Amino acid sequence: MTSELGPMTKGAFIGGILLLLLLFIHFVIADARAKAANERDLYWQAEIEKSNAAATAKVAEQRSFALAAEANAQSEILSLANKLHRMEKANAAISDDHRCALGAARVRLLNKAVTRD
Repeated sequence: MTSELGPMTKGAFIGGILLLLLLFIHFVIADARAKAANERDLYWQAEIEKSNAAATAKVAEQRSFALAAEANAQSEILSLANKLHRMEKANAAISDDHRCALGAARVRLLNKAVTRD
């Protein structure tokens, strides 16, 4: 028995080594691609989280502005309702002399209401 390999065996051996080398390179590239994709995904997840946090803060800010505006509007509505109630009371207190036109007392009441705004 000789320790020499025949030309076919040498070619198969070299072919096997090259195949292993190509497989190794393929897996190294696939691993690098997977790591790059994972890093990209992590980066964009962080960007999305930052964007969502900024949007949530903006929504909270707008909500507080809306609540303040609503409180101001409610206060104004209450003030106007009280003013209307006082005017109706004052109007009811003026004697009704069954005229078709406004009397001087009612005109003064309306003028007072208009100039107080």
